[in-house]
Amino acid sequence: MRKPDGNSAFPGYKTIFLEGEDSIARRVDMPGMTLRDYFAAAALTGAVSSGRRHEQDVSAFCFKMASAMLAQREKE
Repeated sequence: MRKPDGNSAFPGYKTIFLEGEDSIARRVDMPGMTLRDYFAAAALTGAVSSGRRHEQDVSAFCFKMASAMLAQREKE
């Protein structure tokens, strides 16, 4: 089941090494940004390049577009 934010856009992991008597490697999951945040960032590029400048207006527009893209994605 998908989350309302679209799950992770770029999930991954990194390996960390804990030093001590025994060196231990641990895998740490890195969820990355949400798909909604990624869509909003993409919309931001278009919004700013088209001349939108007011911060409140631009951020609201971008997240509205991101939510619409996620909603459309669920329909397909």
